[in-house]
Amino acid sequence: MGTYQKHYLKMDKLARIITMLTYVFIILLFVFLFPSGTFIAKASLVAILLFFGVLIFLAPIYIQRTPNSIVIGKLLHKKVIDLSSATIDQVPMDILEGAIRTCASGGIFGYWGYFYSKALGHFRLYITYRTGNLLIIRRSGKKPIVINDVF
Repeated sequence: MGTYQKHYLKMDKLARIITMLTYVFIILLFVFLFPSGTFIAKASLVAILLFFGVLIFLAPIYIQRTPNSIVIGKLLHKKVIDLSSATIDQVPMDILEGAIRTCASGGIFGYWGYFYSKALGHFRLYITYRTGNLLIIRRSGKKPIVINDVF
């Protein structure tokens, strides 16, 4: 884990399908509802577009390891995780079995957000594919963060 290289995250097949179906759904809504729709239909469509736009900006794009931190790059900002008082464990993907999505994407641009499981409690997840190992970053007084092991 001693590299400064950015590891760009690629979505697995299911995440790509969910993302593309969402694009198609929004385009169809726009084509059929917006031109002749009521005010409520148009307002709903604008709300969906805004929500989808927020998802684009929150989705993880890359992970970078520096000597003292892990950086999760997003479209508008970076989430820097200070490792000075953190422990990092490598675990298999099956630790996520039975995890409940509490406030997270449903596969759009990957799998990320807030989750809960008996094994981990409440945690944040930033993964884009469901194969290989995961890293769990635990910091005192904060929710664990789970990322793909790209290092």
